[in-house]
Amino acid sequence: PVTEQDRRNALLKVGVAADLAADIVWRESQYELDRLELRDLAMREGWFASDRYREEVGRLEDERPDLRAEIGDDAYDRFLFAAGDDNRVRITSVIPGSPAEMAGFGPGDVVERYDGERVFTFSGLRDATSGGERGELVPVEIRRADGALEQLWISRGPLGVRLDLASVDPDS
Repeated sequence: PVTEQDRRNALLKVGVAADLAADIVWRESQYELDRLELRDLAMREGWFASDRYREEVGRLEDERPDLRAEIGDDAYDRFLFAAGDDNRVRITSVIPGSPAEMAGFGPGDVVERYDGERVFTFSGLRDATSGGERGELVPVEIRRADGALEQLWISRGPLGVRLDLASVDPDS
């Protein structure tokens, strides 16, 4: 959504209480303003792109509202879809000889869960593949192009796939 009202409406549509929706949108807006103010200050004082700037951005990130944690995975998924945002990571191609090819992944597969955690974004999948112990076998739940849900096992680490984002109705 483009406006704060659009975001509030999308939150309301997925069942978030009106007061919580307003509070979330307010805190997200304040976070954005704080980022803009920090960048402006750093540019004016000449410490943009410095260690200090990165530390200050990190501090702000630690305080950033975590919508997913606040409303839960199911509501977050429906919110992303209602807001017109991408909510799935789709495999567009599999690199020959990669762990993904050996595990049976294919073009058009949508990654639903990695090691039990829901996946909504590239960064979410990247963080999951690089977390834990490299090489340990983890389950990956995928939805095939025909809609079938399957669980594949793969060694934690790079999958060896090319990805795209998609917007998928979680209630279909």
